[in-house]
Amino acid sequence: MYWGLWLGIGLSLALASLQDPNHRPGRALWEPFVLEISSLLASGVLALVVYRLARALHDRPLPALLAVHLLGAALFAIAHLALMHALRWPYYWVLAHRSYGPLPWLQALGFEGAKDVVSCLVIAALCHGWLWRQREQAQRPAASRAERLQVELQLGARLQPHFLFNSLNAVAALVEDDPRRAMRMLARLGDYLRGALGGADGAEHPLADEVRSLQDYLAIQAMRFEDALQVRVDVPPSLGALQVPRLLLQPLVENAITHGAAAPQAPLTLSVRAWADDTHLLLSLHNHPARPQGGGTGLGQDLAREQLHLLDGDAAGLQAGPDDMGGYRVQVHLPPRRRGTGDAAGARRG
Repeated sequence: MYWGLWLGIGLSLALASLQDPNHRPGRALWEPFVLEISSLLASGVLALVVYRLARALHDRPLPALLAVHLLGAALFAIAHLALMHALRWPYYWVLAHRSYGPLPWLQALGFEGAKDVVSCLVIAALCHGWLWRQREQAQRPAASRAERLQVELQLGARLQPHFLFNSLNAVAALVEDDPRRAMRMLARLGDYLRGALGGADGAEHPLADEVRSLQDYLAIQAMRFEDALQVRVDVPPSLGALQVPRLLLQPLVENAITHGAAAPQAPLTLSVRAWADDTHLLLSLHNHPARPQGGGTGLGQDLAREQLHLLDGDAAGLQAGPDDMGGYRVQVHLPPRRRGTGDAAGARRG
């Protein structure tokens, strides 16, 4: 289809040239076809080069784009003239028994150069317009999904209603027996809700904020379950500025507590760790012993996977399953970046 388009334009121009009353006397009927089609096919070859160049430079600042494309337009003019001569020479040698070269090279370049420069810049502009349109179409559904996911995260999917009801019931039960403890739990619940439903806009925030919100949540659960829940959080301060999805850990932790601390067996030991290497920030949640999850839907893990994929694609992921020590482990990996960057600057192995 691509080459058919260029060939069709060349044929149309050749037919129009045949009807031109001011054509050169003694011109053969085949010459307009050779001249126009060779010019268009040469342009088609060079347009592919311009497209590849536009793709490589698409994210560069506008001044840099203009400078490169102006230089490229000059090279385009020279290459176009050379390709046209290379395509035309065999036809003139076979059909007219002479070589092709109506004008000296510099004179021909002066005659064709201005048109070729304009043609190159028009092709480059069309390429960039096409690339911008493709990017917009690709980002639109992803942005829409990200917005829906963020609303879902903040307004209920990850702030489980039963957690709120259970916490408030626990506060009510303590009001008479231990009012100080009830006030502490209520204060922690307020801190958690403020961090979960408030805070900065956007799908990401620093790991330090994520851990702070998680610690508020765990403090409430520790007050509820007392000795049935033992928690350890090991997140080096040096990783606190790295960006993570908002409310990533809480639903994973809640799932472990729901199926663990409330069970009548041995106390649940819950460990949350974070560390980084040269390519990933890693977050690990380990609970021991592993308890049967019954009719659990795994919604927390599914939402975490979707959130990671929306933000980082295949560069992030989540793995989960039982380990050899009778526990259950969930591990998340994602690129270690600071706010507004895509690198791992400042990350250290924890």
